[in-house]
Amino acid sequence: MTLHRYIQGDNVMKYDKTIKIGNTTIHFVAPPPMTEEQEKKIWDEISAAAWSIIDEIMEKEDAAKFKST
Repeated sequence: MTLHRYIQGDNVMKYDKTIKIGNTTIHFVAPPPMTEEQEKKIWDEISAAAWSIIDEIMEKEDAAKFKST
């Protein structure tokens, strides 16, 4: 595993792993360590956003069905 740093202005990006395939460089960045409470909060936010998207799609499909009848 190679640790790379990308410096741009004051920003320093640390990569957990970098691989190169042909002319393509892929950098992997792992999330910072966090508590179970922080993980749960993030998961809840992701879940809420996903369900919001699903609800919107379902509403659009229902509206399209209603228009076609």
